[in-house]
Amino acid sequence: MKLTNSIAPVFILAMLWASLIVIPAYHFRAEAGHSVIMSSGSVSSSTSDRFITSSDNPGVELNHNIRVTDTVGKVTVYMNILSMEGRGTDGQAYETVSFRESTTVQGLISLFDKSLRYESALTGDTF
Repeated sequence: MKLTNSIAPVFILAMLWASLIVIPAYHFRAEAGHSVIMSSGSVSSSTSDRFITSSDNPGVELNHNIRVTDTVGKVTVYMNILSMEGRGTDGQAYETVSFRESTTVQGLISLFDKSLRYESALTGDTF
């Protein structure tokens, strides 16, 4: 059998190349929210995110804003981030980065205004 007339060399080279360029396991979770317990007053909130885009690599982003005015009650706002990255093909976590923030106010609230923002992107030369 002549290898030059066969698909075998191309297949072997393709498999070798694919084994060298392995995308390791990756897990990312971001959550933000709030809870409000009040008798009367005003609450406004907004949340925006960017996780999947068509451009090259703008990164991920999560924003959460809340504003509470003129009330008696309790307000809690939070953001939790978990990023786990693997290395190679073993599926084990190589690096874990986590971030948590929580703010609570309780009682007579004339104004509570909180903005939470998380942004992560590759910068510089990564390869």
